[in-house]
Amino acid sequence: MKKYRICYLILTGITLLALFCSGNRYLLALSVMELLLPVILHIMMQLEMQQIRPKMQVARGCVAGESCPMYFELDGKIPFIATGTIRVVIEFHNTLYDRVIVQELNISSTQYKRKYEVDFQPISCGEEHIICKEIVCYDIFGVNSVHLQPMTEQIVTVVPRHIPLQLLDSKVLSGRQEREQFDYRKKGNDRSEVFDIREYQPGDDVRSIHWKLSGKMDQILVKEPGYSSHYDTVVLFDIGLKQENEDCGEGAIAGVFDFAMTFSEKLLELKKPHYVAMFMKESFVCKELDHMHTLEQLVQTSMGVSLPKQTGGVLSYFRMHHLSDHFSKIYYICGGAFSDVLYSLAEETELTAFCISDAEKISTIRKGKSILTEIPQKELDKAHHIEI
Repeated sequence: MKKYRICYLILTGITLLALFCSGNRYLLALSVMELLLPVILHIMMQLEMQQIRPKMQVARGCVAGESCPMYFELDGKIPFIATGTIRVVIEFHNTLYDRVIVQELNISSTQYKRKYEVDFQPISCGEEHIICKEIVCYDIFGVNSVHLQPMTEQIVTVVPRHIPLQLLDSKVLSGRQEREQFDYRKKGNDRSEVFDIREYQPGDDVRSIHWKLSGKMDQILVKEPGYSSHYDTVVLFDIGLKQENEDCGEGAIAGVFDFAMTFSEKLLELKKPHYVAMFMKESFVCKELDHMHTLEQLVQTSMGVSLPKQTGGVLSYFRMHHLSDHFSKIYYICGGAFSDVLYSLAEETELTAFCISDAEKISTIRKGKSILTEIPQKELDKAHHIEI
């Protein structure tokens, strides 16, 4: 609007110069009008803006890659007469990546509406803090400006998207899984494991009867699994802003989140509770996931913290404290490339690792007892079938 003010000052100066040279009364009247117009417009804008209450409407949560409904609204009934344009500056701060994007919204009062849609389509997950930095109203000539009080900060949780991933239970595929009742809080988390045999009692589920052994012993016997204090499966989620001082890239990091969340969800669908180990606020945490709502809670919490500066911290901590001794099934998910620490662990421990990278095609290698698979980021939208 600076150029409009300069033009207006030049025009007023020319009029005053012509008045000084000629003394024409019409030029005198025009000069007075030019000098009073900005004052009159400013007073009218102040009166209009006193009755206006800006609002920001946005959903509390959405999925990465999908459009999130967001509206800027001017709540008030007085029509705009002096106001010509409204400029709104909005800052989007993603706490997960510590990334800031500034968007400017220019609204013309001639549109005869008070509600305006804001283009907001987050491409990556994370907690987005939407901050209105500035609201400036300009008159119809662009000479005066009036500032409005910005709206309060809004927070939108953008969760990772689901990818077409299917986990196949190797025990089911091999036909070794039986149809007995299963409580996934019990020892081993394996439907085929049996830890005790006892006589049938009224009220026992018939699906727990061991038919083969009952036939041999000539009495009805049931299988009774034992309890354990923890699960035997852990998912190591290892991602940071950089890997060996190279930026991982927001798109690649988002792909790791998409894969990790979908992987845990599919494990729970197979009735396989597990732990998820990761770094949150520079602290190593190991969260127990036994239901879908616990996974949702973990996702919501992790979206609001900043990522570690470097990838590999989870793996180093896991190996340094010999945590692999507590688990029989270890899944490792990272981005960029597999580290040397992983290769060392793979020689000692049986694990399955996945790396989301910018490679051209899917590749799988075996290292000791372990299987390491590299999945290109561009291939995540395609269907993947993984045997576990």
